[in-house]
Amino acid sequence: MSETEKAKPSANLSDLLERTKKYADVREKVDKEYGQLTNTLSETLALEERAELEVKANFESLQQAIQERNGAVEALSRIVLFRTDVNKREKELLAAMAAVILEKGKSKLLSGDLSDTIPAPKDVEQQQAIEKEQPENEEEGEAKEEEEQSDENEKKSDEEMA
Repeated sequence: MSETEKAKPSANLSDLLERTKKYADVREKVDKEYGQLTNTLSETLALEERAELEVKANFESLQQAIQERNGAVEALSRIVLFRTDVNKREKELLAAMAAVILEKGKSKLLSGDLSDTIPAPKDVEQQQAIEKEQPENEEEGEAKEEEEQSDENEKKSDEEMA
C-alpha cells in the first residue's frame, strides 16, 4: 500500500469525525429548540385552558346577571300594573265621591237647607276680621300683664328700700 492510500482512510476518518461532530452540534440545537417549543406549547395550552375557564365563568356570571335583570324588570312591570290599577280605582273613588257630594248639594238646594254649604264672601270677610283681631287682643293682654308685673316689682323694691 502506498502512502496515499494510507492517507485516504485517515482523511476519510477525520472527515467522518468532523461530520459526526457537526451532526452532534445540529442534533443538540434541534433538541434544544424542540425543548423550547414543547415548553411554549405547554404554556400555550395552560393559558388556553385558563382562558376557557374564565370565559365559562364570565358566561355564567353574565347569565346570572341577565336573570337578575329579567327578575327586576318583571317586578317593576308588576309594580307599574299595580300602580295603574290603584290610580284607576282612585279615579273611580274620586268620581264616586264627587257624585255623592253633588247629589248631597243638589238635595240640600232642593230642600232649602244651606247651613253647611260654602260660606258667602261676607262670612269669609267677617271670619278674617275676627282672626286679625284675636292676635291683637292677645298682644294687648300680654302687654298689660308685663306692665302689672313691672308695677309689682317697683312696689316691692320701694318697700324694701323703705
